[in-house]
Amino acid sequence: MSPRMLGAFYASAVLIMAGLAIASYCLFSYTISYHQRAETVLITSARQRFLTEEILALAAAYRRGQVAPQAQFLAAVNDFTSNETTLENEQSGLFEARSRPGPQRPSLAALHAQALAFSAGAARLATLPAASPAANALLVALTQQSGPALVAALTNLTAADEIQEHDFSSQLRLLNFMILGLLGCTFAFEALVIIRPFVERINTYTAEILRQATTDPLTGLWNRRGFLERSEIEHVRATRYRRPLSLMVLDADHFKRVNDTHGHAAGDLVLKALAESFRQILRETDVIGRLGGEEFAVLMPETDLPGAQYVAERLRMRVAKLPVKYRDRVIQVTVSVGVAEVENQEGGFDQAMALADARMYRAKQGGRNCIMAGEALAS
Repeated sequence: MSPRMLGAFYASAVLIMAGLAIASYCLFSYTISYHQRAETVLITSARQRFLTEEILALAAAYRRGQVAPQAQFLAAVNDFTSNETTLENEQSGLFEARSRPGPQRPSLAALHAQALAFSAGAARLATLPAASPAANALLVALTQQSGPALVAALTNLTAADEIQEHDFSSQLRLLNFMILGLLGCTFAFEALVIIRPFVERINTYTAEILRQATTDPLTGLWNRRGFLERSEIEHVRATRYRRPLSLMVLDADHFKRVNDTHGHAAGDLVLKALAESFRQILRETDVIGRLGGEEFAVLMPETDLPGAQYVAERLRMRVAKLPVKYRDRVIQVTVSVGVAEVENQEGGFDQAMALADARMYRAKQGGRNCIMAGEALAS
């Protein structure tokens, strides 16, 4: 998948997630608002039913000549009227007619008219003298006709609204779960299809950059930086466990003459042949690096100075017998080697490096194609 396509997928996924997040937020806000309105309506409807029964009881007490209930009667009527206004404002469009079996939901318009007529009759009753025939007839109408009918209607309305509120809340929860599910699927898609390839590309690029920073492009060996980093790790390990560690520095003899005589392409071929010879003789655990030009270095874990000298001799002999074919010519090459043992102490590697390098130059001064591992040349 191309970077442009990955970028397009990522932008699309971000837009989808943003849209789903906004939809989820709007749905959550609507759900809270709906529940608040539904709670207000249900509580107020239950309160209206209670006030209806209270008004009927207080009206009967008032007709019996009890003066104290009159104030309560008027207060209850006022509360009923105020609650009805609240219901009219909040209930419109909140609950719809249901198709499932259950209590029949009365018409809101008819119920509001019935409630207003009841409150008007109750308020008129409170203004009539207790002994008047009109008050008695109005009381009978309230207690036997409009009052019980209103209580029954409010009871059916509350029961129907409770079921409707439960059903609609379930639908909102299901819709919210669907949005969250889509959001989760989008996250998973982004993680698997977009982010993972991005991470894999980053890891690949990082590994490649690290390889290029620590590897010699011509020979495939460690470059100076890579060799020193790996050597530091091996030196720490050898110091911790008190294990032997040796180092050799090698330099191709008369390499400038090869470049001057046959050209740099021939010189590159010689360096590649030397690197391949080192790989064939040395172990996988040995650290091989090209320090620069025609100079190489080898760090040998678990190897003391006599062992390193033996390996150096094998390398010298292998290179001396190595014919490098370039076009129609054969180029003979030899190496001079300096060997030193790395001390198990801080700074031991740097000291060994300097000592092996100095011994390598002494090997060159002693005639080349030889090894210097101590005070005497070995050839």
